[in-house]
Amino acid sequence: LQNRQGQLVAAPFSAREKPGATVSAPLLWSEVDESLSLAHYTIESMPKRMRALGGKDPLAPVLTETPDLLPALEELMGKL
Repeated sequence: LQNRQGQLVAAPFSAREKPGATVSAPLLWSEVDESLSLAHYTIESMPKRMRALGGKDPLAPVLTETPDLLPALEELMGKL
């Protein structure tokens, strides 16, 4: 729901001002499935989750890897 006009963006690891204090939690692809729920990621559950991940930040690759966009762009151009 972040991709609509006028929508505020929640920074990673920030608590939302909502009941239950859900957290904007970067996810691993393996965590994205039909059981995904905002209620699973709160200020109470995040420390345990980060310990379970060995302290590794799921967002780190976005900040450290250099993506090669050329193959993706070529595939998109082939579909136009």
